[in-house]
Amino acid sequence: MNAAEATDLLTILAAAEGRSEVNAAQALSWSFALEDVPVEIAKAALQDAFKAGDVYRMTPQTIRKHAGPYLRRLAADVRSAKLRNLVPQDWPATRPLPPAAADRLLREFEATNDREELSPLAPRKALDR
Repeated sequence: MNAAEATDLLTILAAAEGRSEVNAAQALSWSFALEDVPVEIAKAALQDAFKAGDVYRMTPQTIRKHAGPYLRRLAADVRSAKLRNLVPQDWPATRPLPPAAADRLLREFEATNDREELSPLAPRKALDR
């Protein structure tokens, strides 16, 4: 995340907290603390923090805590993409996949998994022992 992206994130946070401005020093410090977190993931983490009520004294560490599951999923997707040669082997684990690679992984996942089982509303099948 760069300083401009951090400014956007902090602007959302400031509005939620009833503050009116974000200064350049705040944006720079947040971008430094969250440099390896893609802005899309940081925004999703901020939304999760809001939903969890975890917004008092929001810090970059709060964003990082809520970003953890997203970052782990992204790292797993990057590993899968590397195994399939969809991205170069030196592709960073925190860099979002190109749309074509992400779409191909999704198609492969859907082709090998029963969509009904993936639905959170579907009844769980008993495990065979």
